[in-house]
Amino acid sequence: MRGGGDDGRAIPGRFRRGKQARLHRTMNYKEIDLNEVVATQEKSLRRVLGEGIALECQKSPVPARVFADEGMIGQVLAGLAEQARKALPGGGTVVVQTELIEVDDIHARIQPGARCGDFVRLTMSDNGTGLDTERLHKLLEQCPAATTARSGNALALPLIAGMVRRRHGWIEAHSHTGGGTTLQVYFPVATPADADGTTRPWANETILLVDDEVAIRRMVKTVLERASYDVVEADTGVQALAVWDEHKERVNLLLTDMVMPDGITGRGLAQRLMAGKPELKVIYTSGFDLDEEARRDTTEKDIKFLHKPYDMRSLLETVHAAMASSAEVVHTAPAAT
Repeated sequence: MRGGGDDGRAIPGRFRRGKQARLHRTMNYKEIDLNEVVATQEKSLRRVLGEGIALECQKSPVPARVFADEGMIGQVLAGLAEQARKALPGGGTVVVQTELIEVDDIHARIQPGARCGDFVRLTMSDNGTGLDTERLHKLLEQCPAATTARSGNALALPLIAGMVRRRHGWIEAHSHTGGGTTLQVYFPVATPADADGTTRPWANETILLVDDEVAIRRMVKTVLERASYDVVEADTGVQALAVWDEHKERVNLLLTDMVMPDGITGRGLAQRLMAGKPELKVIYTSGFDLDEEARRDTTEKDIKFLHKPYDMRSLLETVHAAMASSAEVVHTAPAAT
């Protein structure tokens, strides 16, 4: 059932033989509705999947308009279907879905290549055995040249990602052992509902990161910089004061551990800095519960608390919330102690 020369699996073969650059020159970019493309490609997708694999198509109730080449979308669908077929050697179900979504700031900061705004998401999911994290990474990062030697590996995900990236989109993969695999391709809508939605309002703001644990500080700095924040760092309260003197004009947020070795606590540091810059945003971090005074800060002064250990998303969500909080919060000067 998968041997026809005009089936969906032949598309990636032609793509490889024609070379990506030559194909790019013949593409016809125009506004198309992914709902219509999925409907047109449904028969070919069933041939790619073969007998024993059911296909369900769930199309957006409104037109899913993108600016792309219809042949390219067909190749993306065929490549995703091939990945799903390999994940279901004993048969199963594949669901293709189109939907319009809004990508928020947190999603855009966490996912490499993503950005805020209105997008059409093309999803292909299967109910196979799924992949563990290591196998999923290999699938996403495999060398295209190594995967095109066999027709069963047509249009590997890195090639799909490259094609989509040129249309200002990206691809995401989600899977876990026993839970199937979901591949999601994001395309900008052809006519965005909100032109301002493509900006990142908090990008490039500066964070003063203070933590005496080197491994934690390096990890947090890396995550924040990948999310487009500028980071200056210190390992003690005393060093933080020196860094502050040099960078206080541009520092928007203090992210500080509560317990440090030089006698200045995170709360004490925050009080000193906020006395001179009341609009400074502050996040306390600690592996212990906050004492009564610090807890009061989180309600009266709109200071956030991030309990260790925390994951990347929790970190970025807390930073996002702190940056987005009202700048009109009044911080009183610390009482003398």
